[in-house]
Amino acid sequence: MWERIRDIEVIGSKGVGRFRASMDTGVTYTVVPRKVAKELSIAGIVRHVRIMMVRGETILEEDVVVIGLMDEERTNVALVGD
Repeated sequence: MWERIRDIEVIGSKGVGRFRASMDTGVTYTVVPRKVAKELSIAGIVRHVRIMMVRGETILEEDVVVIGLMDEERTNVALVGD
């Protein structure tokens, strides 16, 4: 696994958010903060997903997001949470 900080865009129907994000080849999901998802009006909840985190089990919302990275845009499944 490797981790690297990259400039990314999260694209929603209300605009584009530009962020510095940690990229890690070992992760299963992209995680988007709930505040960002709400501000950009990212797609509605697809389903709820139960995951294990360092602090224990939690349930997050699974949504579809468009991520812009290195001059390309891709549709990804992401988890939205606080």
